Amino acid sequence: EAAAAPGQLQKLDIYSNGSLGESAGAAVGRLVSKGLQDFHAKNCGLTDDFVEALEAAAAQGQLRTLFVSWNWGLGERAGAAVGRLVCKGLQDFLAHDCGLTDESMEALEVAAAQGQLRKLDVSSSKSPRDESSNGRLGKRAAAAVGRLVGKGLQDFCANGCGLTDEFMEALGAAAAQGQLQKFNLDNNWDLGERAGAAVGRL
Repeated sequence: EAAAAPGQLQKLDIYSNGSLGESAGAAVGRLVSKGLQDFHAKNCGLTDDFVEALEAAAAQGQLRTLFVSWNWGLGERAGAAVGRLVCKGLQDFLAHDCGLTDESMEALEVAAAQGQLRKLDVSSSKSPRDESSNGRLGKRAAAAVGRLVGKGLQDFCANGCGLTDEFMEALGAAAAQGQLQKFNLDNNWDLGERAGAAVGRL
């Protein structure tokens, strides 16, 4: 980061780079301040501390895409930090296979600004290590996503999240009509007639 010239690096992909900590997050944030727009860190052992440090160091209006899939250490604090990045201009947050929870989704929505986030991918948020119904995104997460739709979310992907009719009804109740343009619900085997009706209302 110290050697990078402003305005040169626009995309950074550090796929499977072990466990990146707080200092690495701050360094990426400073790269955002130098013009980084697209950051991919799949399977890097990211934590709440990393995402908070990135957000704190990042400049307003630069980062557009944050791809952090396969990082199972992201919790409520990371969700809030992503929400603050939305306020700074983040448009696409891709976090499939991250074990996101109701708490992290609520924290993201509360911190997010109106009219910024366009795409949200939380596919496979149910941990593969969890064979029970625990760990699924529930009604509180659905309501948070619905409120994000009201703030401008257009593309929501929740493939393989163990979603239920109750999730879909809560989303439909909270979402503004006519905003959501794309919705991927593949591989959610527990959705029934009530979920279909809720999708129809969206």
